[in-house]
Amino acid sequence: MWQFNLVITPDFQLAVSNTPLTGFVGQSTTFSGTMTAVNGYASSINLSCVAGITAPPSSCTLSPVTLTPGNKTPFTVTVGGSAGDYSFNVKATGSDASHVTHSIPVVLHLLNFNMTTPSPSSVTVARGASSAPVSFQVTAAGSFNQSVTVSCSTAIPAATCSLTPGATVNPKVGSPVNRTARVAVPSGTTAGTYAVTLQATTNGASAPVNTSFNLVVTANPDFVMSETGSFPEVNAGSSETNGTISVAALDGFAGTVTLSCPGTYGAGSCSISPTSVNSFPANATLTIKGSAFAAGAYTLTISGTSGTTTHTLPVAFNVGDYTISGTQTVSSTSGTRVTPALQLSSVYSYSGKINASCDIGSLPGGKCSLTPPNPISIAAGGNATLTAMIDIPTDAATGSYEIKVNTQDITGAPSHNASINLTVGQDFLVTSSTLSQTVTAGQTSGPYALRVRPVGASFGGSVTLACTAGLPAGAQCIFNPSTPVTPGELAVDVVMNISTRAQRNTRTQSAVAAMLPPLPLGLALLGMIGSIGGCGKRFKRTRFLISSVAISFGIMLLASCAGVSNGGGDGGQPPPPVTYHITVTGTSPGTPTNAGQSTTVALVVN
Repeated sequence: MWQFNLVITPDFQLAVSNTPLTGFVGQSTTFSGTMTAVNGYASSINLSCVAGITAPPSSCTLSPVTLTPGNKTPFTVTVGGSAGDYSFNVKATGSDASHVTHSIPVVLHLLNFNMTTPSPSSVTVARGASSAPVSFQVTAAGSFNQSVTVSCSTAIPAATCSLTPGATVNPKVGSPVNRTARVAVPSGTTAGTYAVTLQATTNGASAPVNTSFNLVVTANPDFVMSETGSFPEVNAGSSETNGTISVAALDGFAGTVTLSCPGTYGAGSCSISPTSVNSFPANATLTIKGSAFAAGAYTLTISGTSGTTTHTLPVAFNVGDYTISGTQTVSSTSGTRVTPALQLSSVYSYSGKINASCDIGSLPGGKCSLTPPNPISIAAGGNATLTAMIDIPTDAATGSYEIKVNTQDITGAPSHNASINLTVGQDFLVTSSTLSQTVTAGQTSGPYALRVRPVGASFGGSVTLACTAGLPAGAQCIFNPSTPVTPGELAVDVVMNISTRAQRNTRTQSAVAAMLPPLPLGLALLGMIGSIGGCGKRFKRTRFLISSVAISFGIMLLASCAGVSNGGGDGGQPPPPVTYHITVTGTSPGTPTNAGQSTTVALVVN
């Protein structure tokens, strides 16, 4: 049998929950740890920061420094110091007789960023000018690897401070970012010394980093140029549009300023008057010639020079125009009206009033009117519909005609024209010199003298005549010649007669219908024919007699049901005399229909 002496030694365990830890220099950065007694360990323990891979940071505070462990008894290690990466140990030493000791490694990253002192520390600038650049660097320390945002501010109202490069940079250890700051000072700034503050911030830092330099603003005898307002809209094609340029003196400036307008868009595209001023404030008139520009947005740079000093003023302006678009081709026949629609559209903010006219001189006898009436208003970016109403004379020759629509801004420019190509096709007219005929029912009327003639010079198509409305029941129109006619350059005469149907005695029809056997009986007789069989003369004679009766019955039955003819149904004609108004219409393949291709005659039926 083996025997072992088991000795249970009291001990403790040490733990830190938040390593590694990252913080910024100047922040309170704290490790959280616990101490747990094992096997009844009950002695007090002293805590300390000791070197590991690196020495601990310059500030390493334990709380509490001495403790008696229980179950996860807490303690903290608050660290601080210069930027850098630290890997050190938290050491725990027991006060027991064996002085049980344990250590646990922790990792700390202390980060920092900064800005160097601006150089020069003071810069002088004349008011109304921009300062010389002031240089500085954005630096990083430790394991810093994130972006830094830099801003620039000053107490000078309306001053602007620009940073180069942009507002956000990414410094790294050993790779600082070089920056410059430049301040533009308004011309009205009071002379004096002003602080310019540079501020840098980054995510996670408890406070921004600030530095500054001085800006000394001095008096500056100079001049400034400005627009008194936005330059007016320039109409394309216009002779001139004027705007005002103002010249003011600063700090007692008393020189002569020569003004000039560039020839960027061609000689004479702009001018300025007067070309020089020597008393201030002064105004000069800038004239822009719209005929030198197409529609669009432009900028002219006006220069003012006095001695060795030159200032420029960019003047932005729009050249506005309008377009005319819409129907360009229409087709019709003589004696009709066409209404092509056009659209006037603003281009580059054009706004104005437009007069429009219609030139129809190419179409003798034609008429053209436009709607809406003049002047037509167009708002900036808007549209207006212009409708031309063109009346084609009845004797217009076939062919193509150019109708011109002319438009012009009421100031004279811009102006645009549109052409409408009107094609007049061949057409014909149908007339009757016979207005009325009288006829007895059942007979044919006297002749109607019809005429088919061309509209204009000629009509080369074939024309077919027909009575299309108004005929009495059972009547029909008879034309001579009966075939289609072709007018050509001359009129063609056609004779028309109207045949009518006699009035029927409705009481006789009713009596005959009453004498007829009912329909089922007739059908039964027809059925008997098929049922008779046999052979021999007697059977054949009987079958023949029954067949004859059935056929006679069928004829009477059909006669009682008649009533459809070319002139329509026969139901309920009014008692004579009756006047009918009959429409005679001509048609020709490919020719649009119109009212002139029909005529109306009267027929009195006794």
